[in-house]
Amino acid sequence: MGKKPLLLLAGIIIITAMAVLWGGEEIARLLHGVSPHTIAALCLLQLLTLSLTSYQWFFVLKKQCEIPFGKVWLIYLAGNFVESVTPSVKMGGEAARIFLFRRSTCLEYSQLAGMMLVQKYIILLPFLLLCSLVLAASSLLVELPSAAYAAFIFLALLVALLFKVTGENGSTGEVNVTPKAKKVSEKTSQGLLDTLSSLYDKVSAIIIRTKAFLSKASWASRSTVTEKEKLFLMFISLLVWILYPIKVLIVADMLGFSVGIIPLASAVFTAYMVSMVPLLPGGLGSFEGSMALLLTGMGLTPAEGLAVALVSRLITYWFPLLLSGGASAYLVWNQRIRFTAVENS
Repeated sequence: MGKKPLLLLAGIIIITAMAVLWGGEEIARLLHGVSPHTIAALCLLQLLTLSLTSYQWFFVLKKQCEIPFGKVWLIYLAGNFVESVTPSVKMGGEAARIFLFRRSTCLEYSQLAGMMLVQKYIILLPFLLLCSLVLAASSLLVELPSAAYAAFIFLALLVALLFKVTGENGSTGEVNVTPKAKKVSEKTSQGLLDTLSSLYDKVSAIIIRTKAFLSKASWASRSTVTEKEKLFLMFISLLVWILYPIKVLIVADMLGFSVGIIPLASAVFTAYMVSMVPLLPGGLGSFEGSMALLLTGMGLTPAEGLAVALVSRLITYWFPLLLSGGASAYLVWNQRIRFTAVENS
């Protein structure tokens, strides 16, 4: 068994342990109140949020190349699958998308990396703004864990870095690569010096290529969309993030709990920030535990808070994971069909 399945299994074990500790029988009784029709409606709502985020990629890509939205949607989901099974703060999924888009378009890796930086900034800035409001409101309601503030600081630093990279001011994408002149030394027969010199040259070449790639990606990110287009895409991101606490509110209401939208939004966004710490795939365990504890501080029992978290994650994590797995399998199958056709021709 590989490392990734083991990490996924570890997350499931942690969630199971929390359920047993906080009242497995009560949680099971609460889950009997789940309405299949409501779950189906919530899955459709989750499908909408996935499609909106996919559209952001499509909007950026169509400015540079022709690619159908259906293909973008499949590749976005395939990246989502990588995000869901690896503790990578979503960067593993972005790397997978860049690789797949490179194979499906005529764009270079540096151009796609620039688009990724723009998309990441566009999706995270509204989230940071919402989290700022949430932390201010939550601090008045309950005592937040220190991990929430640490995650917020990390998020703020990440957004600041993305703003610097994707801002209007900066480099033009051209790198003045001037290799360091080698010192002319007397000939020596010492093989160690020759080995170290060769290693230095290789490391220097890697650093130069890396700087050139990052500079091109930074330039591409600045030239991808206009400021007006950024605002439009950020509005979509804001809508996507606002829908998350609405989905959890519907879940809480379905289970018979009366929780205000503001306290619930505080619990949802704080749990998302905590789950960004790359410990287990998709924040398994950390998200559910954080949300349950925060809801407990708002009047629910630990079992009730965990029941809300479990059903919410069924919609926002397990359902997308199933879709993403299907999309990944389809892309692999389709690629194999193409290779077979080429070999037979």
